[in-house]
Amino acid sequence: MKGTKKLCCMIALAMLSLLLMGGGGPDYNGCDCDWDSDSSSYEASEPDPCQIAKRAAFEKGQKAGRNQAESVAEKNRMELHQEIDLKQATIDKLKAEMKAIQEVAKIEAEQKPEDLQTQLIKIITVKKGYWVKKHVDEVEGSDIRATYICNSWEWGKANPTVFPGDKLKVCKFSE
Repeated sequence: MKGTKKLCCMIALAMLSLLLMGGGGPDYNGCDCDWDSDSSSYEASEPDPCQIAKRAAFEKGQKAGRNQAESVAEKNRMELHQEIDLKQATIDKLKAEMKAIQEVAKIEAEQKPEDLQTQLIKIITVKKGYWVKKHVDEVEGSDIRATYICNSWEWGKANPTVFPGDKLKVCKFSE
């Protein structure tokens, strides 16, 4: 509806500008066309060159209006797709965060009563195989004396060797 209204306005402006040019109107194909002529000087079998020129100008204005409307519609489509992509990226990020939270909650639920003196801080994924102490130090606000890797196969080990892709549960002693 918006594009149709814009097209009609453009056509009206084109016609108005043609009428305001003064005199008999523009010269089309060697014919000084009078926009108010009744074309009575032409035989019925002969085509009126002024009418043909008027029709061509009208169709040209319509085509230009359609092209502009299509251009605006394409721009709006592109902006909509960009907005959709941005929202999808946000949704994907939130899903990943939710999955991590669910994983932490699952691990906390599986803890044995003797493990309750510890608190799970976060789960980190090893990117390179190097000492865990470096990973623990990377946990924000961690104190290496109170923070340790709490994977069940690593209890009591200060610096076990890890490999890329290992998931480590970083814990700290509860107060």
